[in-house]
Amino acid sequence: MINEQTMKHQRYTGKRFILMLTGILLIGMCVASYRMSGFGVDAFSCMNLGISGFLHMSFGNWQLIMNAILLLIVWFTVRHCIGPGTVVNMVLVGYTADFYAGCVRM
Repeated sequence: MINEQTMKHQRYTGKRFILMLTGILLIGMCVASYRMSGFGVDAFSCMNLGISGFLHMSFGNWQLIMNAILLLIVWFTVRHCIGPGTVVNMVLVGYTADFYAGCVRM
């Protein structure tokens, strides 16, 4: 039988997931907006944009490769810091930026 505390935890977890997903999608949109505006992006995105352009890869693909490399390093050093937001952020930010930039250019 499900008690009241379990139900509150499930609602709280669902709410946190929706907020996490919304925040990560906004980050991707903002990276694309800064990129298209010409004002520049943060240092990590700047590095990834430069390398992805040099390698003729999409930003999303290179961002995922770079984040996977960093995830391996974190996995062996401070594994307890990895959560669902880490993985969702790793996958979605670059592809969201590419998608949003493509939609705006149309």
